[in-house]
Amino acid sequence: MIVFIVNLDRTTNKTMQRKEWVPVDCIIEQLSGKLDSKPDYITLSGSGEPTLYSRLEKLISSIKEITDIPVAVHNFHTSLLNNCFRG
Repeated sequence: MIVFIVNLDRTTNKTMQRKEWVPVDCIIEQLSGKLDSKPDYITLSGSGEPTLYSRLEKLISSIKEITDIPVAVHNFHTSLLNNCFRG
């Protein structure tokens, strides 16, 4: 099984602020270059809480536009208790 994990480097900026930490287009461009390896899953993760990425919904929809590989989000559930993070 091949799993491609989109993961950002460690940060010293510890926050609960939602923000577009990396432009969606940049992530999609890098991911596109890796899809030839035919991963079984694409996992979105991070060195913190991935749901703090303010464009997470756009990122997932952009991934689904370029591939039918299933997308998983590995989160720590900390922000799911906060109403401002719910869809």
